[in-house]
Amino acid sequence: MATTIEDATQLFLDGKYPEALAAFDKALLDCAPEQKPVVHANRGAALMSLGSVEEAVRSFDEALAIDPDHLESLHNKGVALSELERFDEAVACFARVTQLSPAFFAAHAGLSEALCNLGKHEEAIAAAQKAIEVDPTTPVGYTDKAFALLKLKRYHEANEAYAAAVNVGDQSAETNRLYSIALSQEALDLEQAGQPHEALALLTRSLELFPAAPGFHNRGIILLQLSNLAEAMASFRRAIEANPEYFESLSALGALSAQEGDLKPASQYLERALKIDPKSSETRFNLGVTRIKQGDVAGARQEWKTVLQHEPGEPNATAALAILDEWMNKAKENKSDGKKETQAAIEKIAGLAAASTSGGGGGESPAQSPSKHKSAAPKHGISDPEALLAKLDAADQALSSGEAGTGGRRKSVFQAQPKKDAEVTRSYVRDIASGPASSLKDVHKHREADPAILSALAKLDEELAAKKAKDRSPAGPALATKRPSVAYKDPAETKYAYAELKNKWPDGVNPSCRQAYLSEAEFKALFGKTPQEFTEMPAWKQAREKKRLGLF
Repeated sequence: MATTIEDATQLFLDGKYPEALAAFDKALLDCAPEQKPVVHANRGAALMSLGSVEEAVRSFDEALAIDPDHLESLHNKGVALSELERFDEAVACFARVTQLSPAFFAAHAGLSEALCNLGKHEEAIAAAQKAIEVDPTTPVGYTDKAFALLKLKRYHEANEAYAAAVNVGDQSAETNRLYSIALSQEALDLEQAGQPHEALALLTRSLELFPAAPGFHNRGIILLQLSNLAEAMASFRRAIEANPEYFESLSALGALSAQEGDLKPASQYLERALKIDPKSSETRFNLGVTRIKQGDVAGARQEWKTVLQHEPGEPNATAALAILDEWMNKAKENKSDGKKETQAAIEKIAGLAAASTSGGGGGESPAQSPSKHKSAAPKHGISDPEALLAKLDAADQALSSGEAGTGGRRKSVFQAQPKKDAEVTRSYVRDIASGPASSLKDVHKHREADPAILSALAKLDEELAAKKAKDRSPAGPALATKRPSVAYKDPAETKYAYAELKNKWPDGVNPSCRQAYLSEAEFKALFGKTPQEFTEMPAWKQAREKKRLGLF
């Protein structure tokens, strides 16, 4: 009977969850009473991998009815309850695990996440700190702590925690994104405190982690404050390379190009900006200034009239039109070609704009700097920090694969150590945010999915349910008592490059030990240790490292 449990467990590890579930069901019929909590726990883990989270909770409850202090079942139930957004109940499960086993790393991490979802950020920080104390070499504790600090707007401390996570090997895109946000927010604080050089250094680091239009725009604004016009314009260009419709940088580039006398590109940038926000008074006013500098008096007049259509009584457009009319009337009176009067109008319009935007009698015209009055582009790249931080709850649960555009706070599936005397007592512990492998029906409501994918997965769920019912039926096919052997290539004789193995299974490669097919030099470069040192690590750390590198 021990063979049946081992077969079921191997099927689970191989990712064959429907087959593993059927094997665990069979094992429950004949296994010894003391083994039933383990089988129920692993059966629940398989159900979670299939997306049947509610059923998984019932399986964990079966285990806990036999052994109320079965650690893995308590922890896994907490994971399942978190997926169901029943965070209060999840906290109770994780807290009980940490009481029974203070060294249970995954439970501290799960507790931190559940508390954070309840808005109990200080308590979440304390739980994450416990996780760090249990295992300071695993990034999850640091990223959990950083996320809670980020929610509390304690940006400097959050950045210290994210830096620690990176230092112990976190390379996920999601950590980079959140770290970038924290750095950008701390830069905002420093800039407001009158420390532009320090703010610039943090923004530069932020952009190295996660290049995005708002960060480049912010950097441009600070460079302007430091009178570095060329680099500021380059940074605004980087912003629109990252996002061709980033209004703020298009508007700023239009104004700055006009300042440099590059009137054609100035008009192009401003026109692009106005396609995005046609009602921006400042941008349209600046386009009017650019038009009149190009000698297009009628075009300038039309832009300022449009400003007044969108915003009746707008003072700059009102004054500009009055000045233009005054000088054009003088041209008629003088019977001149109007060039001299147009130039005088330009100078006076620039003067009144400088007074209105600078708060005094001097300064730059709207065509000379990014406009600063009420509809101006936001000075800081994260224009609505409150809304952005609220959205982090969704990012919080994303899975991490290390690929660009993906990521997550959770990176691995933790597994408990087997008892020395009996392999069949091993229970597998789910990571708090490991998502369902083949169903989305119980995934958090905020996750996005293509309708076609959801439809296909729903069909797959039906097929899996039908197969499970058939396998459980007395008339169904009998399960093999031993898994058929597979002739895998010998890793001592066959080697592959990392690129051939990452998230791939070449023919003949044993999927449970893909790392063994790496050359020793590439193995050491990737894992930072020799193959022998790797095999001496605890099993859960091996799994974590393989997951991080796409070799799990």
